[in-house]
Amino acid sequence: MKEASRPPNSGQLVRRLKEAAVPAAACIALIVLLCLLIRLSVMVSAVLLPCAVALLLAALLHPAAQWLRRFHIPRWLATALVLLAGVAVIGGILTFAVNAIVSGLPDLQATVQSSLSSLRHWLVHGPLHLSQRQIEEGIDNLTAWLRERSDQLASSVTATASALMRFLAGTVLALFVLVILLYDGERVHRAVVRAMPHDLAHRADQRIRFAFAQLSTYVRASIAVALIDAIGIGAGLVLLGVPLALALASLVFLGGFVPFVGAFVTGGLAVLVAFVTKGPVVALVVFAIVIGVQQLEGNILQPLLLGKAVRLHPLVVVLAVSTGAVTAGIVGAVFAVPLVIVLRALFSPPSHQSDERRA
Repeated sequence: MKEASRPPNSGQLVRRLKEAAVPAAACIALIVLLCLLIRLSVMVSAVLLPCAVALLLAALLHPAAQWLRRFHIPRWLATALVLLAGVAVIGGILTFAVNAIVSGLPDLQATVQSSLSSLRHWLVHGPLHLSQRQIEEGIDNLTAWLRERSDQLASSVTATASALMRFLAGTVLALFVLVILLYDGERVHRAVVRAMPHDLAHRADQRIRFAFAQLSTYVRASIAVALIDAIGIGAGLVLLGVPLALALASLVFLGGFVPFVGAFVTGGLAVLVAFVTKGPVVALVVFAIVIGVQQLEGNILQPLLLGKAVRLHPLVVVLAVSTGAVTAGIVGAVFAVPLVIVLRALFSPPSHQSDERRA
């Protein structure tokens, strides 16, 4: 008992300090590396963002290019056909959505202004029993907030020459990278694998292919889910006679690319428009439609379209989207979940990957 209570000598103390210092140093090195990666990503975001967009589009279009090549179509022709068709379809959908939103904004403004009197009457004589002074103060605050944001938007629109040039440069870079990935993606993949140590090359080859397959499944499923969300909520808005149903459905489609959160937020805007223009009863019905579509997405569509291999827990999705939004705004929210899926596929154990393939 006396030996057990004897304090350790200096050699044992040094050894224990060294054993404790190794994991501490590893954690510090990891934190420093993450900080450097984030700072580097921000510095070269003009290059990383187009490359990320090109990678997502390649994951979407690569299966179609491979399918065309099975019919002995030349690689360059298959790449050109898939690229033209993909750009036409995706560009057409996005152009339609943006035009519907832009063209619907003046009507929305007029509808909101015409509905303010009825909304004020409901706030005064309804269950809230607000005073006229409280309503006027709230309206004044809201008007000032909207005027401030509109002035900021107008000033940013008048100074978009450099932003437009950056956008055009990013678009050209994204198309160039997309063409390379579609036409010569296998050679790029082999070059990346050859650059790794020999003992890791085979495992890296399998994991990169697995990650790309997961990303391809996710992108296709995300587009399908966004379309179904927009059609479901848009059809409900049309049946209820809510104004600007097409513009609101387009917003839901764009928001659907942010899993769980995006469609709910844009659906909340539809509820707000329904409340202002049609009253609380219709707004409650629209809210029920949004919740129903969200339940359909989370419990049926995503498990069916994504499968067990690609699905993430809703908590992981919400945390990833929140982190991406705080770090890089809307762009970070859109790319957060694909990044998590790729990282999980790259660094998950091989047995876990094989189980997911069988699933």
